[in-house]
Amino acid sequence: MPIYRLGSNELVHAPGVVAWAINGYHFKRDRAVLRRVIVDGWPGVPDHAAHQLLSGAAPHHVNGDTVVFTVNDPAPATPVAERPLPVDYGFAYCGDPEDFRVHVVDQTGTARALDPRLDLRNHSPTGFAWGYSGSGPAQLALAILCHTLNSDERALDFYQAFKDAMILPLDRQRPWRLTTQDVLDWVREHPSTATGDRNGRAAR
Repeated sequence: MPIYRLGSNELVHAPGVVAWAINGYHFKRDRAVLRRVIVDGWPGVPDHAAHQLLSGAAPHHVNGDTVVFTVNDPAPATPVAERPLPVDYGFAYCGDPEDFRVHVVDQTGTARALDPRLDLRNHSPTGFAWGYSGSGPAQLALAILCHTLNSDERALDFYQAFKDAMILPLDRQRPWRLTTQDVLDWVREHPSTATGDRNGRAAR
């Protein structure tokens, strides 16, 4: 049975990160993101080992600043549906109703403005909007999909349907938050909603 050791450094305290990730692993929609934190943070740890650690299937102990755990091998493979696309994991999209600005927040809490991708479709040069079906929501849907999917073509295929399903219902008077996992869950569940909007159709 393989033994893994997750060491700390001056920037990362392994026991703290693992404790935080285990706590968050109770929420199904965040699991893929949390596994990526472990896999990307400690190269050499495979996805199935990260799953066993965070789910509690592989007991661990702390030796100084190092987390040590042993996994069952072969381990049950993580379902392919959990990671179907080459995407950016671990981001949140946060909307502010006071100025209708949208920020991308990464795992460290660093926020930056979401690129509206006006180079692809110039639906709303004045900015984003949500809570109705129109040009501002269409621009927001396109921007979120481009960022999550890392594919302009796929974003153009899906963004009109994504707008109607995920952007239109957002409350215009309240702050909101969507994660990359929310976006991926919707894309996986609605593969037949692609509109093929690659020729610049007007926003509905």
